[in-house]
Amino acid sequence: MYNETNLLLLPSGGDLKKYALKVFANLFSLEEMANGIVEPARGKATGKVELDPYRVDLLKRAIKHKFGNAQMNKKWPQIRILE
Repeated sequence: MYNETNLLLLPSGGDLKKYALKVFANLFSLEEMANGIVEPARGKATGKVELDPYRVDLLKRAIKHKFGNAQMNKKWPQIRILE
């Protein structure tokens, strides 16, 4: 749950990346999405601020719950750079 929205009830259509984007949009404002980064790449300066780790953790937990650890671990490298 986040702001009275059950993130696990958001439709996924079986697509992990689309689901991640829906959850992401529920957790962060448009301004945060435009100016933030989920996880800064090691050694790379992007000029973007790291997004709230608590909400990023909610995103990860929702994905893991809906799709499982294996799929989460496989797709997370692509998701974490979706800024």
